[in-house]
Amino acid sequence: MMKLKRTGEVVYFQGYDSKEAAEMAVKVLNSVASGWEFYIR
Repeated sequence: MMKLKRTGEVVYFQGYDSKEAAEMAVKVLNSVASGWEFYIR
């Protein structure tokens, strides 16, 4: 349900239509980036 680009800064969420919700989700991913490294790659 989510796609991450190489930069890791741009994240697309099919469940979120508003940019504000997406930004909050990005912050959450950044906080747990250590666990998402394998997915980003």
